[in-house]
Amino acid sequence: MGAKIGVALKSLQWLLRALEFICAAFILAVTSFFLFLLRNNSLRIPDSIRAIEGISGAAALYTIFAMLFVCCFGGHIMAAATAAALDLCFVGAFIYVAVVNRGGAGSCTSLQDTLYGQALAAQETALAAETNTGPVPTLESVCILTKAVLAVAIIIIILFVFTALMEVALARHHRKANRFGPSPANNYTSGYGSSLWAKMPFSRRRRATQDPNTLPEHTHPEQLDARRSYATETTAIGHPADNLKQDMPHYQPSVGYPSGWHTGPQLHNPPAGYR
Repeated sequence: MGAKIGVALKSLQWLLRALEFICAAFILAVTSFFLFLLRNNSLRIPDSIRAIEGISGAAALYTIFAMLFVCCFGGHIMAAATAAALDLCFVGAFIYVAVVNRGGAGSCTSLQDTLYGQALAAQETALAAETNTGPVPTLESVCILTKAVLAVAIIIIILFVFTALMEVALARHHRKANRFGPSPANNYTSGYGSSLWAKMPFSRRRRATQDPNTLPEHTHPEQLDARRSYATETTAIGHPADNLKQDMPHYQPSVGYPSGWHTGPQLHNPPAGYR
């Protein structure tokens, strides 16, 4: 059961990483397209576009390695802690991406609502009069791409939050699986072993846990209101313990007579009907 849970967690984490890669690659492609247009037309490139391209490129590269690490080192403490920390860092980074592209959340009626349009508007008139070396996208296409980047940025933020939580779940499962091992201590059974805290001598759980195979403790003689027994030393019948042993009638062989009817002369008449 534990192995199946581990495979399911790793499969889900790998799927989430693949979705993160697709989102990061999309943002990288759109930003690179805008960057190419600005550079090709000799326009000023805002620092925010460079930052978005760097963030999306780093996220795409990270998710590629993360998908490989899930298969090889999924659940290891150091790998999970590092991945969870990086996921949280990318959450903050893509929040910045969403804020920069917040113009796509509205009606987007002018290029000033988009990041690309803000860089293009200052030289739009001069660019139209001169012979430019590259195409200039229309307002509609720029707005659509900006809206798409904003939506994908929000999606990847949610994905990174989920993958950070999944890293914690994988680490906990891996730690539980490592505690288990068939041995006489667990009667060669299946399941998870006890945690390190439970093994501590001062642990409350350790004090409360009992072996289900342990027999109850026998009653000690001093714990009973017993009297002296003739054969077993004590007996639990509730009599006073100072009762003296009573003499009971027992077999007394006849003096001077041989034992048995057939081993010697019969000195007494046999019972009636005896042959």
